[in-house]
Amino acid sequence: MQTEDYIFQDDLSASKYPLSKKHVIAISSTVFLASALYFALPQDRTVTTVASHNPPVYGDIGDENGYEDVIDPTRSLTDILLTNDNDLPASSSDVLISENNNNQDVYTQSELGSMENYDEDDLTAALSYTDESALEASLNELASKDASMAAQKINWIAEDVQRGDTLSSIFSDMNIPYAVMMAIADNPEAGSNVTNLRPGHKVYFSFDKDNNLTGFVKQINGDEQWRFTRSDVTTMNFDVVREPKGEHIMVLDENGKLVPSSTLGDGPAYRNRGRLVVATIEQGDSFSNAAHEAGLTYSEIRQITDLFKGQVQFTRHIQPGDSIRVLFSEDKGAGKINAIELKLKKVGTLSAYRNLADDKYYDERGYNAASSTFRRFPIDGKVIISSHFNPSRRHPVTGVIRPHNGTDFAVRVGTPIVSPADGVVELAKYSRTAGYYIIIRHRGSYSTVYMHCSKLLVKQGDSVKIGQMIARSGNTGISTGPHLHYELRRNGRPVNAMRITLPANDDTTVARKYRQRFNSNVAMFKKELYQDSLIAQKD
Repeated sequence: MQTEDYIFQDDLSASKYPLSKKHVIAISSTVFLASALYFALPQDRTVTTVASHNPPVYGDIGDENGYEDVIDPTRSLTDILLTNDNDLPASSSDVLISENNNNQDVYTQSELGSMENYDEDDLTAALSYTDESALEASLNELASKDASMAAQKINWIAEDVQRGDTLSSIFSDMNIPYAVMMAIADNPEAGSNVTNLRPGHKVYFSFDKDNNLTGFVKQINGDEQWRFTRSDVTTMNFDVVREPKGEHIMVLDENGKLVPSSTLGDGPAYRNRGRLVVATIEQGDSFSNAAHEAGLTYSEIRQITDLFKGQVQFTRHIQPGDSIRVLFSEDKGAGKINAIELKLKKVGTLSAYRNLADDKYYDERGYNAASSTFRRFPIDGKVIISSHFNPSRRHPVTGVIRPHNGTDFAVRVGTPIVSPADGVVELAKYSRTAGYYIIIRHRGSYSTVYMHCSKLLVKQGDSVKIGQMIARSGNTGISTGPHLHYELRRNGRPVNAMRITLPANDDTTVARKYRQRFNSNVAMFKKELYQDSLIAQKD
């Protein structure tokens, strides 16, 4: 059987084009798009496809600058063909709202559509509770107990009896009315023993907030004393008791209870410390336990951990052999901290010194130990805000009023995310709602959160510097589109990162007029930190 192909019968040679117009348009469009794709994509970088569900990758990242193009397979061809966001002109829906110190134009794009994270309760809990926050909560509770117990203690003022002193002269020196003195001296229970003073003995006074005498203690002999107290300062009626010497001085025992100092023997560790306290971390010990046993109160331990936030993770960076030196202005549990030195194997040596002029703590260079310079934005170049901080936001899906505790930036997948300040990575992991996210603890009371990343470039415990790239933006977790959800938290509470005043080195540097004095004090403090004679000597 003879067969033949069916051929269009028109004379092709007579046609101007060998193909139909539809075919020409299709082929031309393909060539145009391919050319655009060729010129749009970088030619000197390794292009890696990263799915939104892949685990984070650490270590070498692409080219010599640590950058790598990340293309999400869900991106459209139009998105791929877009040039860098920094080169894009503002669209008709972009509204320029400000320009920041880094010369970044900031736009709000109301017509972009909702690209928000759908925060859920488990995510809120995860972002609020970490090992460091648990340590802080514990220290806060212990320090509050210290403060509460201290508030219950009566503050006694001691006066040494000198040769020639009389009860009348001492009361006069203390500016206590004569009638009050006579009410004590004429007490029938104590008798004339009250007025019989011996040089070398001590007498004690306590006052209320209006400087009315509420208590008086007079030593009887080497073992006993008289204590006079009154609860109503409008009367002259004093209660008197004969008791062991020192019974009136109340201190905290190891269980945090107020007890007379006479019942504790040597008393708590901080009552017997010298001006210098040195502690070394032993195997299985924690920083707070070692410091407390060495003679620091929990309030002082909390003060130290607060000073070094954003530089040290006290739940991860502390290990056996690390040491701490704390220098006080006075001994016996009194005075203020003048200097602190931490020697940590994982971090190095960190120090903070008290500036006597303003009573704040600075590092040796004169920068406030509790502050760090903050940039306004965690991205470089053009900034487009797609969703603002809004405590009264209506959830885009459920319609329920739920806070939007951060700022959403409209950025394509793979955009570099940078740390706005120095800090320590507290968490870097995956959540089904936040996707790949990071929490960074900064100096002072600040922390930052970054959600829906496509790739994490840091891990928990890493120290980061201002401007360092920490992640790539993405669309992981529960999200309606590629974006970065960014939160700034102060003392764990979200605040509006686009509006609040951020710390800057200009505000935290020791003033020039104090600089010479501060340098002199630092030199003295550094010497005293290694003057072992300032450590309390054990019998």
